[in-house]
Amino acid sequence: MNRRWAWCLTVILTVSMLGMARAAADEAGQTAMHNAALQRGDAFIEFLADSGARLDVKDKQGRQPLDLALGGGGRGQQTARESAAAILKKRMNSQK
Repeated sequence: MNRRWAWCLTVILTVSMLGMARAAADEAGQTAMHNAALQRGDAFIEFLADSGARLDVKDKQGRQPLDLALGGGGRGQQTARESAAAILKKRMNSQK
């Protein structure tokens, strides 16, 4: 695991342990789930979903994490993140 992911995991675990909002968003309206979907953070997606993070939150551009995983990420990242998308679809279907 590289340093960036190790740091991300530390932050996520700390936030989770402190009971802070899992749906907290940045200035673009993106949550930790959005960022995990963008970075193909499959393990983080699973962790956040298991911790109760919402999968249907839209950012300020109206995109859900699944949209980003399917390649609608902007930021020059148009490649689909198939494994992340599969996890998000499965989790969303199980929440219905």
